[in-house]
Amino acid sequence: MISSMTGYAAVTREVAAGSISLTKQIDCENGVWRVGDDPIRDSHQWQMLTPSQILMVSSNIGTAKIGLELGRAGLHKTLTRFGFGEPTGLELPGETAGNLRHYKHWYDLDAATIAFGQGMSSSTLQLAIAMGAIANQGRLMEPILIKRIVDPQGQVVRQALPQVRRQVVPQSVSRVVTDMMIGVTGEGGTGVEAAIDGYLVAGKTGTAQKADPLRGGYSKDKWTAAFVGFAPAQKPRLLIAVSIDEPMIAHQGGAIAGPVFRRVMQASLRHLGVPAESNGTLAEQVRVRQRPLNEVPPALASVDGADAPWPLVAAPPRPAMPAAPGRGELLVPNLIGQPARAALARARKAELAVRIVGSGVVTRQEPIPWSRVARGSQLTLHLRAPVDSEATESLVLPEPKGGELSDAKGVIAPRAVRVAGTVPGRGRDG
Repeated sequence: MISSMTGYAAVTREVAAGSISLTKQIDCENGVWRVGDDPIRDSHQWQMLTPSQILMVSSNIGTAKIGLELGRAGLHKTLTRFGFGEPTGLELPGETAGNLRHYKHWYDLDAATIAFGQGMSSSTLQLAIAMGAIANQGRLMEPILIKRIVDPQGQVVRQALPQVRRQVVPQSVSRVVTDMMIGVTGEGGTGVEAAIDGYLVAGKTGTAQKADPLRGGYSKDKWTAAFVGFAPAQKPRLLIAVSIDEPMIAHQGGAIAGPVFRRVMQASLRHLGVPAESNGTLAEQVRVRQRPLNEVPPALASVDGADAPWPLVAAPPRPAMPAAPGRGELLVPNLIGQPARAALARARKAELAVRIVGSGVVTRQEPIPWSRVARGSQLTLHLRAPVDSEATESLVLPEPKGGELSDAKGVIAPRAVRVAGTVPGRGRDG
């Protein structure tokens, strides 16, 4: 399979070396660029893009220019550091090392095309291990096929422990690249179909022409579509690599492999009990970190001038102070700011029937928080997707203890404050 990860590897190396600015504008030549007499094309007519945007939209031209800045030796070293061109060491017979020629044997065009994955090959496992280096704070790990072997008596005969092969890039660089790859599954990125409600997903799409062994060169109608990513992006639990050989309907990695990744990852996170994170806000903070400091959107500024950690949501009216619930009654939990899945779980745990209106984040609920109702009563939750707003109010609704609200401090502040709660967002890919 042609590698879909070399572009991000090249960008990572440049970031680690400090030789490229994340705000640098790179000319993507309006979709066509020539290296000598050979044209390199993008799927869209991009013009000036930053390195983050180049990864987000999978620009071949932008990636090629970054690869050329690295130079032949630098690009080859980067790829080998990420594990390309060498066996993974997994205990499987017949494993291929892929094809990565030494840079001394490259033609002039190779330094450009290898940067975005043509002129070399890799296995899906190599893609997963390379991406895993970013998920594991810059450490390239030894792959494990069999975690533990036990005998009939239950005694452990052999156990594989995590081992670091090498530190590929500093931890700080891995965080920056993670932020950049979150953009791939964000609005305008190539991996929108891999985004998962309630979680930040970092990843990279791959769309590769297959080599034609009969005629030479690359086939015009045979492709490999791939998506490799991990989630939750800020605290990774799982990494999944999906490769679709010769897809029939379409051939783009995001459109073909992205949905498979999403379904498998979503089911796996649910099985492991990984809670949804405050996706929308974290995604916005990631976008802010990628902008110049003077371009921080007003919606993230709190009243005291600090960056607010949560998006702003509308405040409900101040509830009355009820007495402790009587027999067969309960206090309605505060679900303002919660993602749909988390709010539904809490409401059901409280033995309330739930009606959901809309999607995204809970912005209003009926009855209001801490109302005294009978068990089994219906709770209506009004949801909406997080949006940037300069004038939306927010509130802090502290949870009461033991049914008493008299000790709750700052109940529904009359001015905008930071919301205490988790707020998800929807990553979108392109």
